[in-house]
Amino acid sequence: MKVSVGTKNPVKMRAVKNIFAQVYDKVDVLMTNVESAVPAQPIGHEVITGARHRGERAFALLKDADFGVGIESGLFDFCGVLLDVQICSIFDGSVYTIGASPGFSYPKVVLEGVEGGGRSRQYYGRAIWNRENWQENGRNRVSIEGLNRPNSFYGALCNNGIDPEN
Repeated sequence: MKVSVGTKNPVKMRAVKNIFAQVYDKVDVLMTNVESAVPAQPIGHEVITGARHRGERAFALLKDADFGVGIESGLFDFCGVLLDVQICSIFDGSVYTIGASPGFSYPKVVLEGVEGGGRSRQYYGRAIWNRENWQENGRNRVSIEGLNRPNSFYGALCNNGIDPEN
């Protein structure tokens, strides 16, 4: 089984490898540097489009790939609250499966930066180390702890997208 992951992020690659290894006996996972073809801070359907494009491109670039996997992070509006959600698209050359991570809201300082045209990661440093700001703006402790364990976070995301029947 060969899986091409459309990312330069080794944490995402390891998470994909861990999940596929639970479903398939022998798995080779390779990182493929691809563009998402969406804005730097995607919103709504752009997040899904970015994940699908990454998966498609990863699949196409590894000639004998069984699957291409794309993971894209972005914002979704849920009843007026912007949540950061990661989307995982797994592509086998004809069929897509999609998984989504748990969503979390941003603290005010991050939201203001994103609404001003920046990317969320530009503003995390200001918020993460200021625990009062996180608590004051509705950031919960579970999400803070989750940021320290990206392997489990991305693993859950990929697990939600994988279809062992496919």
